[in-house]
Amino acid sequence: MTESSANGRYNWSKTNYLANQEQVTKPKDESEISHIIKNSNGLIRPIGSGLSYERIASVVENPQQGVLVDLSYMNKLVSFDENTITVEAGMTVNQLFSTLQSMEPKRELPVSPGVIGLQTVSGAISTGTHGQGMFQSTLGDSVRSLRIVLPNGEIKSVDSEDSLFGAFITSMGVLGVISQITFNTQPMRILTARKYATTFETFRSDFVKINYTSEFTKGWWFPDSDLVHVWEVDEASSQEKVCYLNGDGSAICCSEVDVSLNESVAKMSAEMAHDTRSSHGKQFETIDRFKNAQNITGNITQVYCKGIPVPQINCEISIPIEALPDALDALKKWYQTTSKRLHYPFIFRCTGPSKAWLSGSFGRGTCWIGFLVYLAADGTAAQGGFDSMREIQQVLARFNAVPHLGKHYAMDLYDFDDVLPRWSEFCDLRDEVDPDGKFLNEWMSKLFSKDEVLNKHVTI
Repeated sequence: MTESSANGRYNWSKTNYLANQEQVTKPKDESEISHIIKNSNGLIRPIGSGLSYERIASVVENPQQGVLVDLSYMNKLVSFDENTITVEAGMTVNQLFSTLQSMEPKRELPVSPGVIGLQTVSGAISTGTHGQGMFQSTLGDSVRSLRIVLPNGEIKSVDSEDSLFGAFITSMGVLGVISQITFNTQPMRILTARKYATTFETFRSDFVKINYTSEFTKGWWFPDSDLVHVWEVDEASSQEKVCYLNGDGSAICCSEVDVSLNESVAKMSAEMAHDTRSSHGKQFETIDRFKNAQNITGNITQVYCKGIPVPQINCEISIPIEALPDALDALKKWYQTTSKRLHYPFIFRCTGPSKAWLSGSFGRGTCWIGFLVYLAADGTAAQGGFDSMREIQQVLARFNAVPHLGKHYAMDLYDFDDVLPRWSEFCDLRDEVDPDGKFLNEWMSKLFSKDEVLNKHVTI
């Protein structure tokens, strides 16, 4: 969860100071959130697990009156039926899936989850968290309805039939504080991830097509070796299901070991050890998992929602899926002419169209391209780390790109009104529900507000 100390609150990776300790409040229910908002005259920001690298939850710029609403106490199951589950906003994704899988019969969400299970469900939908698969989209697209405490303290219910639903499911916490979410559910399925290594050229020519023939597909490109690790995930065979169901409920490996990427992993690990001034730690676990690859059978969370959170600068940029081959060529050209290094292979996850107004997947089939550098133990990035992140974004920006707003991105590279069709409508709605800019900190002001509201709460 969000890191705290006697002196205040940081984001999860301890790279950004978000609030003084006296600014943090932990409501236990919706009525307390409403009371906090109605009685606050300063900046208000909600926070879940605090995983975002940027200062999207910061209130330190308003030290006397700013309030950070920590939802960690609101993590309970509210209700469920045969098709839905309702939970409080502070429940984590891991807790949600554990709850669903404890039911008889077992349930799951009708979307592929993200990879980091310690996210809160409200933080996950608010920032546009997504998995992979062209036949589904973001986590927010599995929402049936939600309850939100608006900036005036009133409580509003929004369901999937509401004309403003797409604004509220991915709102970056500027329309109020989400208190409760109802998700659609479906019977739990058993899936098999078939893993293999392929060449860059084959990946370039085939990956778009594979996304329309396999249900959940993901790729990792190791640019030094020009090899790509691909997962095609589909319903398990009858025999695979029997093997899984006869086990203890854990995911099972079901193929010979593939060592194709072991040499690439070793090289990347050595470079990362130099840059992060360490030869051990969780960052090495994240890439060691590519060694000795085997197919795996399990439920969707066992297959995909098993990321290892490590302090990092993490970007993810969406482009129209049909632009992927040209974007790959551009990325390869950049990599061949730069001396900068990444600490993880490029990640490729494609999704179908989303209803979320602020998602790069809004209304279009999309390929999300992820890239990152890990931070050293003291929180610093390797020399050239931020430059790498910016240069790659510059390469991708010309492909009608939209960044993941919950991750790191160079705001000046994007014309959001041009690349997101409902952007101006969202900004108008934000102005309507929060005319005084109570939910706009400095970062959000730069992103959303009109000039007259910019930095309203910043103390110089």
